[in-house]
Amino acid sequence: MGDRVQEFGENAAAGIRLGLGLQLRCWRKRVEKGAVAELSPARRRSAGSLTQADVAWLAGVTEGWYRALESGGERPFSDGFLMSVARALRLDREETFALFVGAVGRRPPTADHDRRVDRLEELKGVAHLLGLYEPCPAYLVDHKYDVLAINDTMADWFPWAGRPSANVLRWVLTSRESRSQFADWPAAARTYLGILRYLLAVNPADAHICRLLADVLATDEECRRLWASTFEIIEHCDHCRFLLRLPGRAGEVVGLSTVVMQPALLPGHQVVVMVPDAMAAAQAA
Repeated sequence: MGDRVQEFGENAAAGIRLGLGLQLRCWRKRVEKGAVAELSPARRRSAGSLTQADVAWLAGVTEGWYRALESGGERPFSDGFLMSVARALRLDREETFALFVGAVGRRPPTADHDRRVDRLEELKGVAHLLGLYEPCPAYLVDHKYDVLAINDTMADWFPWAGRPSANVLRWVLTSRESRSQFADWPAAARTYLGILRYLLAVNPADAHICRLLADVLATDEECRRLWASTFEIIEHCDHCRFLLRLPGRAGEVVGLSTVVMQPALLPGHQVVVMVPDAMAAAQAA
């Protein structure tokens, strides 16, 4: 039975690769040479759609290597090669996703994939939605936790979030303000250090994230101690509970829980809403 299941899986994978080959030919045939400025003048002089040789030239590989992809061959195709093919064939987000899944069984890398999104329009749409979560504070962050949009309650409770270059991780881990606003700051710091550890694991070459860690460890002795003594890796803060002191409430401590949502058209971005949490509030009583 196990052998039959394995054979079925192998046949299904081969079928997907062959189907991708047909799709690649369709994508290639719809691109006219004259519309591709990156082609050499000699290649653009001939009329018609892109050839396999043209796509290989644009992707910077041999014709045989590209032909293996289009014929459904199983090869260790790199992310860089597949992204070059996507650019050469003028693929959109969904088509790029299909290319990667069909060729290597995984999603495109977030950073390159995200460049193909019309981020401005999507950001405007999500920023508008934040207002619907009133009176709960809500905000939008990118993959580095830079704050991109906030609603009015967020601006009232957390004025720092409306400042230029606001970053959630930097504020929580390095500011004096966060230590006074979080009733249990060490617990919050452990959560966000876990998130920072996760970001470094999935984006080890991201200079911004590496610099953020260096700044955090250089700035705060308690963060250095927590970083060395705790080892949690936390993907996001969904359903995390916090005890917070709110501005203008004479030191009253309230319990809040975070709800995290990820917009489908903004890979790597998160909408975070902070909602009242009775259990966290009971802990504060």
